[in-house]
Amino acid sequence: MPKGLKGRLEKQLSQEATPEGAWTDIMFRLGRGVKEMTPPPPPKGDWTDHVFRLGRMLRRGFKR
Repeated sequence: MPKGLKGRLEKQLSQEATPEGAWTDIMFRLGRGVKEMTPPPPPKGDWTDHVFRLGRMLRRGFKR
């Protein structure tokens, strides 16, 4: 990014920043950090879901 453009953007952002919006920026960054630390959810519909359901059905069948 050219230095002139970066400088103008930083200047514009500093002028738009207000004390009321400071806490929202902190919460946004906190949320991003937490999202990066936690593992992504497992994909739905892969073969392990089917095996889990089959095992549950067999377990219920053996109990009866």
